[in-house]
Amino acid sequence: MYVGPDAEGDGVVTVREIPGGRHAVLAVKGPYSLVPQASRWLLETWLPQHGERPARAPFDEYLNNPATVPPEELRTDICLPLAG
Repeated sequence: MYVGPDAEGDGVVTVREIPGGRHAVLAVKGPYSLVPQASRWLLETWLPQHGERPARAPFDEYLNNPATVPPEELRTDICLPLAG
């Protein structure tokens, strides 16, 4: 989510800049317990099959709120920055 150049963290939320470039993005629908397995698949299966190399560790984007959405409707994007 873009928050603007003047946004500041508050001790609970950290604001950081994510460098641009190519990313592999894996969309996961379902409970957060699916995310570790999906991340492993992205790194161990998709990455080598496509001849890509990671530029950095993946990060997750949580696209909806677990307080208002049932676990089976949660949406998470796993974003993997790609080298080159």
